[in-house]
Amino acid sequence: MKAGALFTAVLTAIVLALTGCSKDKDEPKEYGQFTFEAKSYALHWGMLENYGSITKAGSYNFDVTLFSSGIDFDDQNETATGTGDGIHFEMYSSLSTDLATGEYVFDTEATGNPLTFDYAAFVIGYNWDEYTGQMYSITSGTVTVAKSGTEYEFTINCMSGENSVTGHYKGPIEYYDWSAFGIKIPSIFKAYN
Repeated sequence: MKAGALFTAVLTAIVLALTGCSKDKDEPKEYGQFTFEAKSYALHWGMLENYGSITKAGSYNFDVTLFSSGIDFDDQNETATGTGDGIHFEMYSSLSTDLATGEYVFDTEATGNPLTFDYAAFVIGYNWDEYTGQMYSITSGTVTVAKSGTEYEFTINCMSGENSVTGHYKGPIEYYDWSAFGIKIPSIFKAYN
């Protein structure tokens, strides 16, 4: 009888240990983070939207958005849902189908020249369903872009007014090609700003 009780106790411990570990598998992988006012915010996924040619500058418009878990994207309606953190850059590349690697500089004149970005913002604890939370504009800085295979790497050194916004992301990016539409769909950040 003691052997049966011991066996049951050991089996119960093993089951609890295995089911306790399964929760860790549900946690989304963190590919980076951004930091603002001495607090860091995890980034779990990203998207790259190709809007095509900017004829006046001879460049191509790409929006880069990096999100925390808790935020989903509906590509049919180009809307975000859920609550979380994120950072967004409207960038201009010399390549028609991808971001060129290199350092992108904030362009206050919004010329659309290659290796620049103009509109940029980030959100903290933002609820995309109710349009509530904190949203900040980026007012200067640089974003360095590197790529290896299908993995992108972004190094962020920017300012929001007098406050530093830094970050790093290295991982996969979901790609959306809107260039065939011939018009710029407002970015999800501009739509809610």
